[in-house]
Parts: sequence; structure tokens; C-alpha cells
Amino acid sequence: MEKANTVLMRKQKKRKWLVLSSVAAACAIVAAASVFLLIQSQKPTYFQQIDDFDFSNLPILAINENNDGGMGFEGYIAYSISDLENGNPWSERDSIIALPVFANPHNEISTDEMIKRAKETAENMGWAIDGIHTEPTEEKQRAYRDKINSLPEDMKDSQSISFDDKPYMAVAKCGDYMVEAHLDGDIRINFGDKYIAGQKNGFPLPDKYSFTYHDTTEKQAKETMQYLLKQYMPFVNMKSPALNLFGDYNIYAQRTFSYAAYEGGGDLIDKILGYNFNYVNFAPNDDGNLYLITRYKADLSEKIGDYPIITAKEAREMLLQNHYITTTPLDTIHCAGEFIDENYISAVELVYRTAKWEEVFMPYYKFYIELTGFAALEELNLKNFGIFYVPAVKEEYLANIPIWDGRFN
Repeated sequence: MEKANTVLMRKQKKRKWLVLSSVAAACAIVAAASVFLLIQSQKPTYFQQIDDFDFSNLPILAINENNDGGMGFEGYIAYSISDLENGNPWSERDSIIALPVFANPHNEISTDEMIKRAKETAENMGWAIDGIHTEPTEEKQRAYRDKINSLPEDMKDSQSISFDDKPYMAVAKCGDYMVEAHLDGDIRINFGDKYIAGQKNGFPLPDKYSFTYHDTTEKQAKETMQYLLKQYMPFVNMKSPALNLFGDYNIYAQRTFSYAAYEGGGDLIDKILGYNFNYVNFAPNDDGNLYLITRYKADLSEKIGDYPIITAKEAREMLLQNHYITTTPLDTIHCAGEFIDENYISAVELVYRTAKWEEVFMPYYKFYIELTGFAALEELNLKNFGIFYVPAVKEEYLANIPIWDGRFN
């Protein structure tokens, strides 16, 4: 899955909230502009009771305006918005009054804990452990410290932190495989660390399963995922795995699949949290073999509270008033005057922004908007969809909503 568009991109400046003080809301949303909602229309409606919540004394939340400032922007390429259907359990028909908000603890686990988790994971898989080491190894750490200590005193403080400064990963070697426990708590099984003579790199699946980024159909991907989830159940460690197969396209019009599953047990709120914070990803290599499995489970121990949220309809109105966060270039957006043209709003999801630099894990509505100005894609009949985020938490609980004065940088 290409999380950030690499097509015809140029480096974008960090974008803050774009806010205008007035809007003339246009005509009703066109039917084709909400394919996700049509797909999810058969899901049961979920209701909460207002009496279940106490919204008094909730801390005001600060919005993170940092959009990472990297190359390109967040967007997806597809022939139509229906190609971008995924496993999100949320539907606009669900009546959700409140969602939990969490502080990001920014925890880093200790070296001893990384070693413990690598060892326990290997044992749970039933694999014999040949040895456990850290990266960097103690030898590399010692060499780095000796290098720093050899510098003149006035130069020591100017040295940037190196990967050789302290362990960022513990590795349990199990034959030709590696179990990796990372500083942020993620666990990985690496099947491609070593090339095995006479075999293709990675772990081959039975011939009846297709496991590729570009040549696998959705039906085949589902069958492959069911097989992988069963084979690696001790590592997946979920009560009720739910598939999250996602595929967009690259500049060569090749479908690119992401093979993931999340904890789908419990009620809708549990599923939403599982979808965003508790999931596993299987990665193939170019040979169609299993290369990497990564298990993600965020630390949600620091709950701030249950916050009232707005509806998707209210979020759309905010979007049309240019209240949003995006990395999408402004000159690619279809506009009706100074405002986003609502006829190009193609889909909406309810998600959490979970990047490691977020101070607070809070819900947002994620809008997909069809963009313009990508001639090379249009020649292939492909469309580019930029991503725009509107906070789902009610505005009175948000601290910083800067007002754009109408000028472009």
C-alpha cells in the first residue's frame, strides 16, 4: 500500500489548518460521492446512550498541526473510489455519541523488556532459539562510546545521536528466521534476513495461495490471509481477527495489496480501537514469499476521557468551510470559488491519527477528495484521491483552531 503518493509529487510545505469564516453550502452530496457508505449500508446500526457519559471536566485537547513535512502528500490512486474499500468497521449509519481519547505515552521499552519479548515470541511459535542479541550489539555500543570519548571535550556535545548509541531492537535468531522486538513495542518476524542457498528468499507459501503485491485478486488475498492467520495464530494472538485488505494502484496501473487483520472482537467501539491500534500486517517479497510479519499494539493505558463527537454530516460541513488538516497541494483541489467543490468528495471514514509524533490519539473523519492536474494518471484512466482530516471531537473541546486569513503561501 502506498501511504503517500509518489506520483508527480513535489515537496510540500507543512500545512496548518485552513479555516475560512463563512461558507455557502452547495447542493446535496451526489450519490456516487459516498461509495464507502453504500458498501457499508447493510451493516447493523450501532447506538449509544447519552446517559452513559459524563462530559463535564474533560480536558481541552490540543490539535497537532504537524503533518510530518516529508516529500509528497497522503493520497491514493485508483480507477474509482470503490477500489479503495477496506476493512474499517465504522459506518455512517452508526450512531456514535462519544469515543475515547488517549494520551500518547511515547513509551520506549527497556532493553531487558525487548529481550524478554523476543524470547517469549519465539517460544510461543515453538521455535528453538540459537541466540539473542541487541542492535546495536554491545560491541558496537562500546565502539561508539570509545569514539565519543576520544574526541576533544568541546566536540563531544556537538555529536548527533547515533543508532549505535543504545539498543533499539532485540533479535532472537531461530534458524534462518529472526524475531525482532523493537523499542516502540512492535514485534516482527523476519523471514528474509538470510538468503538460503537453493531457495528463494523468504518463506514460501503452498502453491495454491497467491501472495503478491501486484498479481493477487481480492478473492485470492482473502484466502491467503485466512491461511496466514491460522498458521501464525500464536503470533497474531487475537480473539476475533477481522480482515483489512486494502489495495490502491501505482503509476504503472498495478494493484497494490496490503495484507492486514485487526482485533475485531467486542462491540463497535472495541472494533474501531482494534482497527486503529491493534493489528497485524503480513508482507510478501518480490518472489511471492512471506518476508515479514509485524504486530502492532499501541499503548492505550493513558485514557484522557470519552469525548462527544460530531456526525459525518457535520464534519462534511466543516470540510466545506475549509476546516481541515491535509498535506494535499492546494492547486490540485477542485474548488467552487474559494471552497472545496463538494461534488469531488468521494468517501469518508472515521479513524484515529496514530502517528508516533501525535501527542494525543483522537478520532478524525478522513475524507477522500478527487484531485486534478495529474495528466500521466488521467491517460491511464486513473484518479488521484487526496486525504483531508476533520476532527471528530466537538469543537468546544479543542484548543487551537487557527484562522486562515485568505492568503496562500
